Amino acid sequence: MQAYNLPTYSSVIDEIKTLITTSKYSIAEEINSSMIVLYWNIGKHINEEITKNDESQHRDQLIKSLAKILINEHGKDFSYMIISKMSRFHEIFAENIMRILAKKLSWGHIIELLNIKYSSEREFYIYMAISKKWSIKQLKHNIEKMLYSTTIGFQKLEDYHKEIMNLITHEDTLNIKLVMKDPYILEFLKLPSNYAESNLSNNIIKELENFLLEQHNGFSLITRQKRMTIKDSHYWVDLLFYQRKMRRIIAVDVATDGLKEQHKQLMILYLYWLKKYESLDNENPPIGIIISIEKHEVHIELCEISNNEAELEAEFKKILDVNTLKNKLNGIILKCNNDD
Repeated sequence: MQAYNLPTYSSVIDEIKTLITTSKYSIAEEINSSMIVLYWNIGKHINEEITKNDESQHRDQLIKSLAKILINEHGKDFSYMIISKMSRFHEIFAENIMRILAKKLSWGHIIELLNIKYSSEREFYIYMAISKKWSIKQLKHNIEKMLYSTTIGFQKLEDYHKEIMNLITHEDTLNIKLVMKDPYILEFLKLPSNYAESNLSNNIIKELENFLLEQHNGFSLITRQKRMTIKDSHYWVDLLFYQRKMRRIIAVDVATDGLKEQHKQLMILYLYWLKKYESLDNENPPIGIIISIEKHEVHIELCEISNNEAELEAEFKKILDVNTLKNKLNGIILKCNNDD
């Protein structure tokens, strides 16, 4: 029997993979840019209406009326607070700068930038977010730890301003990973919160969710990427469960930059919010699980508002073997590193 060499089709496969990747970048950029331009124009219409009719004292009333209608028709991303941000977005950024930012950052990044009072400080964080390709969480973290105050003194402000303007006006491709992980875009498109591209953090979140649900010991998933609004700032916790045996909400967050004191402080902030807005009167206070990764090893930290770690660990051990969970997640990290 004559042997035939089957074609490998490697060339056409590579071309198709390149075509898919290129299209993803193009689609992500178009979605992000269109959404940001839309929000700026909404802010423009609001501000022009207020100026035209000299109704600055009725600003809140106008935005509340608009939010009431838009939330019903288009979802929670048109809340009073978010529409107020759109108005401020138009006030702060001229149209030419807005269109440049729309190609560089996501709406989630811009939300964080709008909370900054001074333009020089805002420019610094724009520069850093673009040049370092910061995620929204990284931008928020560096703003909260006042990176600007500890950095800007080493360089003349005038020179820094030139670098900033050069960077934001330089044509560059939008980072698709940052955009498609932005919860605002997922909400805008009505996509599931696990739509973002797979990476180490996402793999751990997915495996943790599956592990807890497969235990059949009282865990039920409430939601992924739970958004909390605290003092005009948005925060997201990766997973939110209800533990029936403990009668508690359990918040889970993954930190890929190792366990830091700020992670604990943020988790306690989340737990206070969850107790106030999500827990029922007959339930125990919520608890938090921080999954931190440092030097390719998983560490698990339990948190509670009362800060009684010994009692919490004893209670938690009755429903879940933390070491089994830790070993499983360490295996996920090893697999991801081998895949890379």
